[in-house]
Amino acid sequence: MTLSDVLVDSGLASAKSDARRLCAQGAIRMNGLSVMDSEEEITGARNIMVGKRLLEIREVDGGYTWKRKDESIAGGMINVSR
Repeated sequence: MTLSDVLVDSGLASAKSDARRLCAQGAIRMNGLSVMDSEEEITGARNIMVGKRLLEIREVDGGYTWKRKDESIAGGMINVSR
């Protein structure tokens, strides 16, 4: 599962091209560090910030769950078989 997949699945990017653009502009931080590669693999629990919007990712039973902290969006499951 790549960073661009997570951003699109969670609604923080409208498409993979949007995720690449956000990374290139330095708008994405993962666990406090700036991320320039939208194809970086996501492993383990992460906090991803896109501007002021925060996404928490946690591992659960062979997959990942995500929860956006900037709105009252409950989150969802991310399938790792991509």
